[in-house]
Amino acid sequence: ACFARKVRQKMTDKQLKPAPDNYPWILIALLWMVSFLNAADRSILNSVKPLLRDAFSLTDVQLGIIDTTFFWTYAVCAFVFGRMGDSVRRRHMIIFGLVFWSMATGIMPLATGFAMLLGMRTLVAIGESTYYPTATALIRSWHKPSMRSRALSIHQTAVFAGGGIGGWVAGKLADHHG
Repeated sequence: ACFARKVRQKMTDKQLKPAPDNYPWILIALLWMVSFLNAADRSILNSVKPLLRDAFSLTDVQLGIIDTTFFWTYAVCAFVFGRMGDSVRRRHMIIFGLVFWSMATGIMPLATGFAMLLGMRTLVAIGESTYYPTATALIRSWHKPSMRSRALSIHQTAVFAGGGIGGWVAGKLADHHG
């Protein structure tokens, strides 16, 4: 049974305020924005690799290690957080991940070399990996079966929009500010 139904079953009518009829679509709009930020943040590094290479005297191998570590960390943690998303409040997990990866991204300019970049990028992967398994489960909880594919496809467009726009903005800022 889905999470939202379980909560409704456990609460009395007096305790539960019904969600507005359009709440599932409001949820999609909010999750779309978080997904956009998630993808935009993930794409930034690729746009500024030449600057990182020069600023920290990094080799292609080191840049590859940073990318590989990010994706393996993300993959393992997504599984862990996906399991957790079935037992904790999903919105709390999404908020935690958003704050965590934003803070990790925010401290990246403090890096002084390869090891710090690797560590900070790993923290970003941990934070970002909370999002997709949890958001997908949340969408499933709030959308009836006949609307789930539409809801998930709308949500998925944020990955492409965020990845494309995030990389472009990062490249423009890097060109302008160095």
